[in-house]
Amino acid sequence: MQPLADLTIYGFGFRPAIKTIVSAGCKAFDVGEKKFFDDPFDLWEALKQSDPDILFLETNGQENDPAIEILHRIRHHNESRNPYLPLIAVSPHRSKRDVMNAIDAGFHEYLVLPLTGQRLWTAMTNTVFLGRPFVRTKDYFGPCRRRRADLSYTGEERRKEGSQAARQNQEERMAKIASSWKAAS
Repeated sequence: MQPLADLTIYGFGFRPAIKTIVSAGCKAFDVGEKKFFDDPFDLWEALKQSDPDILFLETNGQENDPAIEILHRIRHHNESRNPYLPLIAVSPHRSKRDVMNAIDAGFHEYLVLPLTGQRLWTAMTNTVFLGRPFVRTKDYFGPCRRRRADLSYTGEERRKEGSQAARQNQEERMAKIASSWKAAS
């Protein structure tokens, strides 16, 4: 069994060249199912009916970025099936500010164009097999923004709180995929 064969991956807002690269990468990695959406309404309707394992969003870093609106809707809307859905940003913007803005918005990973198979594989496997604990504060809800351990941090550890059924379900699905991958290796 292939490590990503059980995954369902959605993509939104991709220009044809980006869609081709992500789609080819998913095919090469033997991803089970992939769907791409051009319209935010169509994506939201699909998300109300199903629960993909990863959602790739093309972000433009602008004020009216539809990817950020989708992210906020997934994380904060009452009708969202899975506020813990792993979201991976894909963008041509590569400045540190762009990356930090995406992470602060609540993306799990940030892929910069041009995309390579190695970076796509790393983002997908890090998201599926390693994951990130979720944090809820008054100003933020999403995956932990800390990218490395800070031994000097003395504040409250909120990452260990807030276990909910949706998060547990997501973690159980990812653990099942990871264990079947390890068993096949």
